[in-house]
Amino acid sequence: MSTRAQIVVEGIEEVKFYKHSDGYPEGMLPVLEPFLKGFLKRRGCWDPEYLLARLVMTFGLTDIGGVLGYGLSAVWQPDISWFYRIRQDGTVECWRTRDSWWDASLEEGFRPEDHAERVEGPWEWEKEPWAKRLEELVLEVWGE
Repeated sequence: MSTRAQIVVEGIEEVKFYKHSDGYPEGMLPVLEPFLKGFLKRRGCWDPEYLLARLVMTFGLTDIGGVLGYGLSAVWQPDISWFYRIRQDGTVECWRTRDSWWDASLEEGFRPEDHAERVEGPWEWEKEPWAKRLEELVLEVWGE
């Protein structure tokens, strides 16, 4: 089964980026972290709309041959295992959803933090050759 995830960007939380597979931190952070660092350095200011648009593009560049697997949504998907929040200070929060997520995400007034647990590194992805290649692809586009 795929590990689904969503990403929200501080300032435009009403739009969620959906990733159908490899949504665990080791599948997301090798793209998210170098992208965010490079984007903020190049842009020079916080710009959530452009950040989200370029994030979608960057994930697409790392997915060779896929036509599904990514989407944009106004709602929290009930079947995700992880969500990520990109903060204005350039940090990425990682959250693991709890069992209560499925039913609660369908209710009005849903607060994702109430049905998830924040998870912090250190992350092992930096040691994996495949993850290093993903990071290198992102750095080719966004620089260091």
